[in-house]
Amino acid sequence: MLGTRNERASVLVVEDDASVVSTLRSVLAEDRYGVRVAGSLFQARGLLAKALPDLVILDRGLPDGDGLELCRSLRADPRTQRIPILFLSARKEVADRVVGLEEGADDYLAKPFSPAELLARAKAVLRRTMNKPQDPGLLSIGPLRIAPEAHQVFLFDRELLLRPKEYNLLMAFLETRGRVLSRRALLQAAWGLDKELELDTNVVDVTVGSLRRKLGAYGRCIVSVHSVGFRFDPERLPVPPAPPGSAELGTDPKKRRR
Repeated sequence: MLGTRNERASVLVVEDDASVVSTLRSVLAEDRYGVRVAGSLFQARGLLAKALPDLVILDRGLPDGDGLELCRSLRADPRTQRIPILFLSARKEVADRVVGLEEGADDYLAKPFSPAELLARAKAVLRRTMNKPQDPGLLSIGPLRIAPEAHQVFLFDRELLLRPKEYNLLMAFLETRGRVLSRRALLQAAWGLDKELELDTNVVDVTVGSLRRKLGAYGRCIVSVHSVGFRFDPERLPVPPAPPGSAELGTDPKKRRR
């Protein structure tokens, strides 16, 4: 995915505004990033099929659709699900940012933007992803099994279809089981966001609620700590139902034969 030795990393810019493209090309190239540009979702998919970038800077309002569509498809494909995505969009309401981040973006910057801030955020996103340690093998806790490399979660061998941030929250809980995590800490762990980003921590409560519902009875392991945050308590895992015919286990074999 990396470019030549003289390049820091390769960046795919998906943007149809010529003035924005010109600014991004100048800022990124000056800092030795390799830049490719797509003016539509169709063009972006074509470039991605040829070579994978180290970072995607993605607009929301494109001629042939919403950038969210490309974000979703990148996160759904094992080949591209680890590529960091930075949204750069004129849609700057908190609700727009929340949607972008929940769909799998690593950061969200609103237009008009500061080129210096854009460059700083791009570097931060790349640092977080490139320095991330290799995923461990299969993780298990009770009936939960997690395959980190594939970003898959199974409950009693049934795959749970978690959204990217739900998966990130679950991993944060499992890695710190028993410890209380503040909403700000969860925002950092699951979204990778710095404190200066103006995003309501209520997004954590919404995503935790969705994760609990998908875990069913096992969602009770995620415990709310009043005015602080949440913790994962494995002691609250419900006892799995006994398989058919197991009620006789442990009884006197002679009595069973009678």
